[in-house]
Amino acid sequence: MACLLIIEKMTYRKLDGLDPNFRIKTEKFLEEAKPLGVFITETFRSAERQNKLFNEGKSYIDGLTHLGQHQKGLAFDIAFMGPELYPEDHKIWEKVGKIANKHGIDWGYDLWAHTGFIDQPHFQDNGVAFVTPPAAPKWAEVYIKKMQDKKIDTSPMTKVGDMPLYQLVGVMDKYFS
Repeated sequence: MACLLIIEKMTYRKLDGLDPNFRIKTEKFLEEAKPLGVFITETFRSAERQNKLFNEGKSYIDGLTHLGQHQKGLAFDIAFMGPELYPEDHKIWEKVGKIANKHGIDWGYDLWAHTGFIDQPHFQDNGVAFVTPPAAPKWAEVYIKKMQDKKIDTSPMTKVGDMPLYQLVGVMDKYFS
């Protein structure tokens, strides 16, 4: 019990520590990821805690001269309910990463694995404001159907290059219809 109390003093898990726009994305992510047993282990992070993680070699951001995404309310960490808080099976992490991407959230593994820094529990805002995507124009429905037939993700927040699919369709509709 004493260990749990120490952890609670060090980490902040509530969604009210998140940027309001990012909180909407996070709530939608959690709703979809809940059946996989996902729960938040940390949202907002103080400068002191960020610096402690930096000094332990668990972060590249010191929290004092450079602010981390947790300090800005733009990141959260997760774990899984059950016998393994941090499963070794990468496939479960990939499922959660794809869910996050659909909601405008970047997965730490995708961001930094190429550098050798593996941070599977970390998720952060991708910088795209959450908006309720408009319905696809009639001309785009044919292409969306073709994408779905090929098992390509057509959720509105799916990234195509640097922009979500709904923005790309909007730009194309503006210039080509």
